[in-house]
Amino acid sequence: MGGFAPGAIAEPTLVTTHRDPASLVGARVIADVADEIHFVEPKASPLCAVLGGIKKKRKAHQYRVDWIEKDPLPRRLTVTGAHTSAVTTVNVIAGDGTKVGINYVLQNTRTKEQIVLTATPGADALAVVRGIGGGAATMDDGDTLIFTRAVYPDGSGLGAMKSTVERAEYNLCEIVRTPAGQTGREMHTDLYGGSDLLSERQAQAVEHNKSMEYAVLLGKRHSRTHANGHLQTMMNGLENVIETNVWDLGGVVTPTYDAFTLWLEYVMQYGKSGKRFGRGVKYLFASDHWLTVIQGWMTQQLEYRPLDKQIGVEAATIKTTHGTVKVVPEPILSEFNSDMAFLLDLSEMRYVYLQGRDTKLLKNRQGNDEDLYEEELFTDFSIEISNQRAHGIARGLPSAA
Repeated sequence: MGGFAPGAIAEPTLVTTHRDPASLVGARVIADVADEIHFVEPKASPLCAVLGGIKKKRKAHQYRVDWIEKDPLPRRLTVTGAHTSAVTTVNVIAGDGTKVGINYVLQNTRTKEQIVLTATPGADALAVVRGIGGGAATMDDGDTLIFTRAVYPDGSGLGAMKSTVERAEYNLCEIVRTPAGQTGREMHTDLYGGSDLLSERQAQAVEHNKSMEYAVLLGKRHSRTHANGHLQTMMNGLENVIETNVWDLGGVVTPTYDAFTLWLEYVMQYGKSGKRFGRGVKYLFASDHWLTVIQGWMTQQLEYRPLDKQIGVEAATIKTTHGTVKVVPEPILSEFNSDMAFLLDLSEMRYVYLQGRDTKLLKNRQGNDEDLYEEELFTDFSIEISNQRAHGIARGLPSAA
């Protein structure tokens, strides 16, 4: 009693045949791990890449970004009430009389009759000569008259001066920050796959660019005072700027190529890259689901080619009667908004950054007393989207069966 008894020792595992790697303890086998980490999304922000890479950037001097837009003269008037072919006073809806003046020639788009104004309009009553060149016809309530030109008699003085008032538009810069960090010990630990700092920096750059892409596509303009007493500002993105050319399929209608072409008829008109300016080249940033639908219209494969070798964005070309559409896959839309596509006039858009605060990598953000390393990707930027009629949104594409 009271003597010492050693603890039991576990019996070793025996190998009763030839030794092979599977029979060895796992720690003895050197793992064959490639010295590279493969990223699922190496590039996910083509629109920001194109705007920042191909187009000239705008440097802002404060967080609010302003620009001026000027609309063309309004040339459409709407008839109110019925008028016989002999009536020489034509009434139009309230406010339309201010659009025209003496010697203006108007055409009824339904009957093709042309009339000329003989006096400065009294409110919305137009004194006119009917049936210029023949063809006087009854006007119906709701008929459209378009101002075609002003034709002056010989020896006349200046006529009515008409111009449009410019519009002030603006957007707000927003601060996008993507931090990353390591403990001091992790920084000095050997790892497979190369430096954890470098690989994580690459991964966070992708995420940072995705955040910027979401802002450009889907952002809503807003300004609020944060709990820290300073302003927190958000930009207006394309989804909340484009109002005119919105093609909503309602989640039930699968579009045809003819329907797509009809949409292009409107979207391709305006803007510096529109067909009215003689170019007719715009860019469709589309989800994978939209690309599938578009591919179904084509008689051959869409061939993607680099827009610019340095920025690494590729596009396929669709030539239509309304102009050329460059199709760019947009991963951001494929992720959560697969029903959407944006048709954009890049000549009417500019990437804007607050001076000294364009995208940069800020190192050593940790406190002086911390056994850590911290850094962040930092951008204070906005987007200038002018002439919203030059752009279009297609939304509501039905889900794949």
